[in-house]
Amino acid sequence: MKAICLHAINIDLVEGAEYEVVGIEGEDLRVIDDSGEDYLYGKSVFRIIPEETEPEQKDKKKP
Repeated sequence: MKAICLHAINIDLVEGAEYEVVGIEGEDLRVIDDSGEDYLYGKSVFRIIPEETEPEQKDKKKP
């Protein structure tokens, strides 16, 4: 799952940057930040990017 940083609360986050979320623990997200390590951050620091659903195939043949 991915998330966009809304508030750069330390030097290892950049506002507007996209980060990998590797877990949810209570009210916190475990995020791999710019240090390359995973840390817990409050959910209010990020906006989760909705998972994309598989697009419908336009070339489906009708039975």
